[in-house]
Amino acid sequence: MDLQDVARGIRVPTLILCGGRDKLTAPALSQELSQLIPGSRLLILERAGHMLPLEAPEWVNQAILDFVRSVARCEVGPLSFLRRVVKRSILRRLIDTGRTLFGRG
Repeated sequence: MDLQDVARGIRVPTLILCGGRDKLTAPALSQELSQLIPGSRLLILERAGHMLPLEAPEWVNQAILDFVRSVARCEVGPLSFLRRVVKRSILRRLIDTGRTLFGRG
């Protein structure tokens, strides 16, 4: 599936996050995508793989917060309360809960 024309047509602020050890969506593909989307921002976390929200939820959350602040047309106030609430991704919390419920935790 070739979506290069679609990517070239994106005209909104775009953040691309990638794990440096991602075997499914290699960093080179993310770099190509970033080059196709005018003004996009690419961040690569070298120590992570394909599951960034599970492997580095705080990094992902911070990257998104920083990006939103950088493109917001209005002031984005302090979001420190989110850091307490979102220490782990929702997916990670669900997996941990499932492990606990089914005796694999």
